[in-house]
Amino acid sequence: MPWNEVFTKGFDLWLNLYMSNEEYYKYESILCISLLNCFKKSVEEKRLPFGDIQQEERLIGSTRVDFLLGNDVSLEVKFEPDYPNMPITRKPVTNVVLKTPDGQVAKYAGLTNKETRMCLYEVELDFLKLMAYKKRGIRHNYLLCLDEDGRLYRNLANSFRTSRVKKLTIPWKLIQRGADGKKVYYFLWQA
Repeated sequence: MPWNEVFTKGFDLWLNLYMSNEEYYKYESILCISLLNCFKKSVEEKRLPFGDIQQEERLIGSTRVDFLLGNDVSLEVKFEPDYPNMPITRKPVTNVVLKTPDGQVAKYAGLTNKETRMCLYEVELDFLKLMAYKKRGIRHNYLLCLDEDGRLYRNLANSFRTSRVKKLTIPWKLIQRGADGKKVYYFLWQA
């Protein structure tokens, strides 16, 4: 089934909505719902079963993926809205959440024993999860990150702690938000 085509079409629909004057989403949950609706439109065009799009699906160990399309495409999303009055050290994705990687994810992602015990930022864990999913047979694995205030764009690479993630190239792009024309950074990385 053409699930990567469904993903690509749905992502393009969503990005165009975000950049248009018609739609502006302020909160992460609404951004995820809008992305799901765009995937649904793409599925309808392809006449595929909508039930094959899963959210919060467990794939390896105890970790969950944000979106699974068929058994062919996984997608992790990190939306960083422009939170008013939030100090720079409290940027949710890069500076707050520290966790050790799931043991199964660490194994498939090829982490060293030392890296397996490290506390990592949430976005770094997402890169590792997608690498692990690829090794487990999910053909297309994506991380979408939208950073409205630019803090993540400026600081993300310096946040990485594992050698596996430090080697990655992040394909940042600059777009304009539809509601007010503000410049916004995003990337869509594929494992």
